[in-house]
Amino acid sequence: MRRIMIAAIALVATIFSVSADDRHIAADQLPDAAKTFIAKYFASQKITYATVDRGIIDSEYNVRLEDGSKIEFDGDGRWMEIERRGAAVPAPIIPAPLASYVRENYPDAVVVKIERDRNSTELTLLNQTKHIELKFDGQNRLIDIDD
Repeated sequence: MRRIMIAAIALVATIFSVSADDRHIAADQLPDAAKTFIAKYFASQKITYATVDRGIIDSEYNVRLEDGSKIEFDGDGRWMEIERRGAAVPAPIIPAPLASYVRENYPDAVVVKIERDRNSTELTLLNQTKHIELKFDGQNRLIDIDD
């Protein structure tokens, strides 16, 4: 029994050490879709560093731009999270129904972060000095507000 427990602990430790393979890469090593996305929406910003986290199942890429903005991409180069520093997330990135909701309900706010997964999209707004988080489901319906 003790040997099984030790083997299980060793296996778990190995899995975590393999999944924590976060290493720096050159910008040209990013997936093509990520490079195209950055060139289209952040053309004036240089990439200051990029990392890849190779997990057991898939990879994630993290990019930092010279203005401090952070972008996270999945293994195929699709953006998953964008966090801006001192600027708004480019408007064309925000799904139209969500942008419309923000314009109607928070006209003075700026979207400074957007995060998406298969089932939801979260927006972080900056309304003067206050952050507001909005969560929308896969059909772009508001499901949570955290202010």
